[in-house]
Amino acid sequence: MKLICIDDDHPGLKDILKKCRGLSDIGEASGFSNGKEAIDWFLSQDSSLAIVDVDLDLPRIRIKTFGNFEIFVDGETINFHRQRSKEVLAYLVDRQGSGVSRADIFAALYEDEDYDRSYQKQLDVIIRSLKDTLNEYGISGFLEIKGGLLRIVPELAECDLYRFFQGDDKARKEYRGEYMSSYSWAMMTEAYIDQSMILDR
Repeated sequence: MKLICIDDDHPGLKDILKKCRGLSDIGEASGFSNGKEAIDWFLSQDSSLAIVDVDLDLPRIRIKTFGNFEIFVDGETINFHRQRSKEVLAYLVDRQGSGVSRADIFAALYEDEDYDRSYQKQLDVIIRSLKDTLNEYGISGFLEIKGGLLRIVPELAECDLYRFFQGDDKARKEYRGEYMSSYSWAMMTEAYIDQSMILDR
C-alpha cells in the first residue's frame, strides 16, 4: 500500500504528516505548495493509492489573529478584492460566532460617521464583495446571514484566538502582545487577552 505524506513546511497540513508517520508502510512522500494542490494530486492517482482524508480531519480554514489578521484556505492566503471586506470578516471572527447587525459592523469600521443611506449602500457592496471572495475559495458556508445578522461559523475554522480561550498552551505562547493590530476596534479584545495572560501567571 502507498501513502502520501506532506512536507513539514506546508502550513495547515502537519497533522496529515503526523498521521502518515504513524503508519509503517510508506511507499512515497510528496510535498505540495497548498492543500488544494495535494487533494488534486490525490484524486489524479490510481485507485490502489491510499489517500489520507484531508477534509474530515483538518479544517480547511485557518485563521491568524495574533499580530496581523490573516485567513488561509488549504494553506493558501485569501486575497480580498476590498480591504474593508477583509476587515468585516476580521470583526466577525472577533465576535466568535455571535450574530452582528450591519449597524454594529458599520460602527466598528467607520467609528464616528453617521450610518446614512449612502453608507448603507457602501456597506452592502463591501459585504457582497466578502461573500463573493469566500465563494471563490469554496468556503461560502463560513459566513451566515440570517434575520439581518451576520456571523461566521467558528466550528469550520482553526483559529489561534479560539484556541487561546480554550486554554491551549501553544496558542498562549504564540501571543506576543498584539491582536489584529491593523484594527482599532480590536483593542478591547487585546486588553482582555492581556488580562488573561496576567491572571494566569
